[in-house]
Amino acid sequence: MGWGYRPIKVRVNREGVEVRCRKGYFATAEEAPVKDTVAILKEAALNPLDATSVGLTVRARRLGGAGDGLEVAVDVDAKDLTFQPTKSLWSVRFDTWLGQYTNTGASLEGISKSTSADLKPDTYQNIMAEGGVSLTFKEKMKPGAQELRVVVRDASSGSIGSVRIPLEGLLTESAH
Repeated sequence: MGWGYRPIKVRVNREGVEVRCRKGYFATAEEAPVKDTVAILKEAALNPLDATSVGLTVRARRLGGAGDGLEVAVDVDAKDLTFQPTKSLWSVRFDTWLGQYTNTGASLEGISKSTSADLKPDTYQNIMAEGGVSLTFKEKMKPGAQELRVVVRDASSGSIGSVRIPLEGLLTESAH
């Protein structure tokens, strides 16, 4: 149908009723949806508000005394992931982005990981009973990194969860 002004006409088959609505709207060309999973994750990481459709618990700790390594544990809430029955198994797929950013929001580096599994019924039940799926990342810190951003996206539903972690306290701790 294309873009341009589209009038709205509403008719009512009832006496004494007055219709109040806007006269029309301006339609623009539809943009092609983003297909690249990593681009979707990076876009979510840049959003100033954390996404809450997928529950996340993220723990970060400095590795060694030099302060240049980081271990990040990500726990994803199982009830927010889509587990689909396939044959006698339960399939799940989600994508994770772990990015390092400056205090002005500039991306320094990041990694993405796609996780998929076909689980036996007892494994699926254990995950649901425990409440989540856990991933661990070990990363070298980039110079100037001030914030860590973690994003998880359920591949089936497109639901996203994200968390921001300031790195200042982790990088200035003294080694014990």
